[in-house]
Amino acid sequence: MSEGRGEESEVATKIPTTELGLRVLEAAPVMILVLAADGTIQYANPFFERLSGYKLDEVRGKDWFDTFLPARDRERIRELFRQCFDGAHVERKINPIITRGGEEREIEWTDEFLRDVAGHIVGLLAIGHDVTERVRAQEEAHRSSRLLHAVVTGAPVVNFALDRDGVFTLSEGRGLAKLGLAPGEVVGRSALEMYAHVPEIAGALRRALAGEQTTITVRLGDLHFEVVYAPSVDARGNAEGVIGVAFDVSERERAEAELQASVLAQQQLVDELRDVDRRKNDFIAVLSHELRNPLSTIQSGLCILDELARGSSPARNALDVVERQTALLGRLVDDLLDVSRLTLNKIRLQHAPVDLAQLVMTVVEDHRTYFELRRVRLDLQRTEACVMVTGDAARLTQVISNLIGNAAKFTPAGGCATVAVAIDREAKAAVVRVTDTGEGIAPEMVERVFEPFAQAERTLARSKGGLGLGLALVKGLVELHGGKVCVHSEGEGRGAAFEVRLPIAPTLAPSPQLLATAPHALHRVLLIEDNVDAAETLGEVLRLEGHTVEIAHDGPEGIESARRFRPEVVLCDIGLPGLTGYEVAQALVRDETMPPMRLIALSGYASPDDVARSRAAGFAHHLAKPVALGRLRDVLDQK
Repeated sequence: MSEGRGEESEVATKIPTTELGLRVLEAAPVMILVLAADGTIQYANPFFERLSGYKLDEVRGKDWFDTFLPARDRERIRELFRQCFDGAHVERKINPIITRGGEEREIEWTDEFLRDVAGHIVGLLAIGHDVTERVRAQEEAHRSSRLLHAVVTGAPVVNFALDRDGVFTLSEGRGLAKLGLAPGEVVGRSALEMYAHVPEIAGALRRALAGEQTTITVRLGDLHFEVVYAPSVDARGNAEGVIGVAFDVSERERAEAELQASVLAQQQLVDELRDVDRRKNDFIAVLSHELRNPLSTIQSGLCILDELARGSSPARNALDVVERQTALLGRLVDDLLDVSRLTLNKIRLQHAPVDLAQLVMTVVEDHRTYFELRRVRLDLQRTEACVMVTGDAARLTQVISNLIGNAAKFTPAGGCATVAVAIDREAKAAVVRVTDTGEGIAPEMVERVFEPFAQAERTLARSKGGLGLGLALVKGLVELHGGKVCVHSEGEGRGAAFEVRLPIAPTLAPSPQLLATAPHALHRVLLIEDNVDAAETLGEVLRLEGHTVEIAHDGPEGIESARRFRPEVVLCDIGLPGLTGYEVAQALVRDETMPPMRLIALSGYASPDDVARSRAAGFAHHLAKPVALGRLRDVLDQK
């Protein structure tokens, strides 16, 4: 054995000390660096190379601080490095480095000075331990500790403890203030007695004292608390009381309540959309019914006219029926278009001074025959000779006609309807009130009578007729005039009262739209219409009025007829074969050989966009089909 030891010692003495030290440095499981006095890297061991990702040859001679330290730490640590060389005490410290991959690693450093033979400091030996995982674990523990501290001491909670008899031995936490209590104020008091009036708390306390863990949510005043009760046991497992914590969950409860309200609101919206869809389907069925009835009647009337002598009494009656049903069809289409225009905000009023009293009287007289046929008395009450408003006389006539027509429609024979016109001088409003002794309105329908289709009947008889659009139009048109409309009914079978209120006009001048007109003038009229039946019947109406009429059935023929016939007025359809009505108008306007003439568009398309396009093409007027004879007379008479 001694010989073996001697051989080992002899071998060891043959290894130079510097070489042995170098092997130790290279095998060391820590980072070892040598920095010169100026901070440049002189040596780095393999462990450092593996950790940092850099080879010694890549970093030798480079500045340590700029190469490996985060920018936030460079100047601070560089200053500490200088202080070390000035004789300052070197302490153990943790500073991060940045690896080649950009990761920050936390390193705990131990530094030793390197001196020359004269004892002067010439460099620094830095030994580093990678403590990244330890630092991160400490930070996480610290963060969790701070969070726990915030929950226990800063959050709106109450911590408490009870003995085996249910007496408070501990009560603390910021949540006490919300309950109007001070820390320790309830210590020594019985929890069962304090909360005997709150069954949820009393029951949970008894279960906890019996050894059962319990969680409840309870409301105290305006606050909601979630309370956890847990049995407390001693080292031997014997129950010694209850410990617990109460969390203020008022915000959560409010959020859940708001969410529930939102869900209910969404469900209500779904129900409303379903109701709208159902009403749409009902309306389509009603529309089909309402359109088929007058069409069927017109067809029958035309059959009668075809079989009987034109001047006979049955033929005249059949013609009257056809005219009435045609007018009904026109009103149905007008109502549909007007509701659509109101929805799209495309109705434009022609404002002028209007004597509302005179207008109401005229509408009443127009409806009197209808009331007599239904054996319903119609009374008119006027407290003012003149009631001036500013508005569109045609639209106001539509409003009053709808209300009076409704009174006739829903009042049984022997009943009475009253139309009253007055001025509310205090409110500066003109008032029209239409009352009847008819069917009345159910309470649940009062708020809905002005909605489109709300009154469309669902019975197959459809005895009252209509599309359920009239009152929606009334409301929309009145509001466009700056007024209001309301309804009152005591219930079904007890009649109804509709009241329209409009601002009084500042002027008392009568409406020119209600003045009597002079006899109409006669004109040379060119009618361009591709529907032969429509062209011939309208042409005959114009001839009976005394006008000279020529007819063309397409665009090119219309232009040729205009050049030959030299008309004063051209009534032109828009949807023509060959050339459209717009193109016909443009051609006539550009033709300098043509005498002055007025171009009037006739079309089933009568939206504001259609009217604007026809005016741009050169038409002076745009009339929607079917056009009433009175309206056509007025347009023909305009200069």
